[in-house]
Amino acid sequence: MFNRQRPIVLIALLPIVWLLCSAPSPQGVHTVLLVPFQTASDTGLDYIAKSMTTLLPARIAGQGRILVIDAATLKEPLTAGALASDDRLREAARDLNADFILDGTVSRHESAVDVNVRLIEVSPPGTVSRLFMRAAMLDNLIPETDTLAASLREIILSSSPASAEPARFRFESAAEPQAVPALRPVPVVRPGSIQEVSLSASDIPAPETAIGPAQAQPLFDSSPFITQPFQSITLQTITSADVDADNRRELIVAASSTITIYSLSGTAFTKKQTVTTAPHEQIIDVSAGDLNSNGFEELYVTCQSSRATTSFVLEMSDSGLSRLTPAMPWLFRVYDDPFGELVLLGQKASGIFPSPGEIYRLHWQEGELRKGHSITPPEGLNIFAFTGADFAGDGRPAWLGFAPAGSARTHQLSLYCPAGRLLWRDPRAPGFSPRSFQGYGGATGRTESIPLRIIRCDLDLDGIPEILVAKNSGDPGGRHTGRVMCMHWDGADMSAAWTSPEFEARISDYTLADLDHDGTVELYVLSVASAGLFGRVTSTITGFRAGR
Repeated sequence: MFNRQRPIVLIALLPIVWLLCSAPSPQGVHTVLLVPFQTASDTGLDYIAKSMTTLLPARIAGQGRILVIDAATLKEPLTAGALASDDRLREAARDLNADFILDGTVSRHESAVDVNVRLIEVSPPGTVSRLFMRAAMLDNLIPETDTLAASLREIILSSSPASAEPARFRFESAAEPQAVPALRPVPVVRPGSIQEVSLSASDIPAPETAIGPAQAQPLFDSSPFITQPFQSITLQTITSADVDADNRRELIVAASSTITIYSLSGTAFTKKQTVTTAPHEQIIDVSAGDLNSNGFEELYVTCQSSRATTSFVLEMSDSGLSRLTPAMPWLFRVYDDPFGELVLLGQKASGIFPSPGEIYRLHWQEGELRKGHSITPPEGLNIFAFTGADFAGDGRPAWLGFAPAGSARTHQLSLYCPAGRLLWRDPRAPGFSPRSFQGYGGATGRTESIPLRIIRCDLDLDGIPEILVAKNSGDPGGRHTGRVMCMHWDGADMSAAWTSPEFEARISDYTLADLDHDGTVELYVLSVASAGLFGRVTSTITGFRAGR
């Protein structure tokens, strides 16, 4: 699960460090000291300044000809005195064998954000190149940063940075982002402190070699440990729960009119109980959690009939699973919020899905579900389509969701700032979901797709959130394939940390659960395939154990 490399004696690496930090030349490696960006007083833009120092390094670094040293990552941080003047900054940069210093100031201009950047040459003549960027708040911060980084690279890689004309770098529109790989910060050695620092081989990239993301251990095994088919039935959704309060989780599997509880026995699932809905009820989704705090996890079943939404709650009793509530007009979702709290969300359903109106937190009071305060995800994201994650580590979770992408069944993974403005949209082809909601009332005959699940997790236990998503490709009505991906935000893109083998089927759902009770979660994937002249359906649950 983790990369563990034996430290290498630093003395042996001094020639490599010297090569990396040598004076810049057109064929050499240029080193840039990135100083934390400042904000104009009382602008409330500290998070933008932090975002700039997060977004710029990988974009400037490119294919290995530029190294960016983030001053915030130094073992001995720069003192206030070192930041007091350009001369002192240059002294600090010389100690680090840096060729350039990059700093900047963030300010507000009406509804936009202005970023004034200086690229300071360390060696004489000490040219200072001033660049300016304006972003319409956060809507186009990333594409404008791409353009800014490309201009900085042009100056740094130029044999004569002083020849650059600052006026050319006033940006008025977004440019096509430049594809660059992410770089890890490289530890830097101060003269005279060799014995205090140790580096590993992966910390020192070879000069003039393209640098890509570090190769991590697989998060899950490449081959499944269990593959269990269910013939002639289309399963809709899966989740896990401890329904009988025995501290052992079971797999909850739903078809259109049944909910079945399975326990894992070795490499096979054993059926424990099945609940059947009324003839007119069709199951849309099932989620689970002990939200009435009695030790038993309830099952929150989103259900519909031909004329109404008829959702209900199940809980284990002496006679098995039984209903706690009458039919309710809510779309239910048990949501693990970004702060680690499990909450119940509800969205009032209508004949058209997603329904208009807000999403509410629901809570139990005197044996009944009551409506609490509302939450408002970005426009276009319904109750099943989003999660929140603190990708920046600043305590301000961003929104990540599947936004509609043209056709009725396709969705595009999208990232939004905490205020709901679009920051990034997956440039790859959209995927489709086989799950759907059938319209009723005035929308009878209309089918709306329910996006696939987005699961926030931290599988490598590094404190940085990852997400599990799936993508189906092909014609929803014909041949199709699917993959599950574990992805992380690298400041510029959602990058895949692990990808499942390709399923020759459409993926309907997936969940993380420790069903074998070994203390580590497994990944379970529900896929559905049709074969033969008459489209015989086979649903399959496939399980992957965590990488060993």
